[in-house]
Amino acid sequence: MKIQKQEALLLTLNMMIGQLQQAMQAINSGNYIAASVYMEMVQNQLPKARWQVRG
Repeated sequence: MKIQKQEALLLTLNMMIGQLQQAMQAINSGNYIAASVYMEMVQNQLPKARWQVRG
């Protein structure tokens, strides 16, 4: 995997981790609607991240 592709994948994964952290904060504060929005955003990005891993 080329360095540029690795950096793009790293950026995508870091963004997804941040969204999961936001979802956890929303769950902890009882805001389940916001949590579901963050979770859906992560789920929508999973196929792209998989393709980035496969190259």
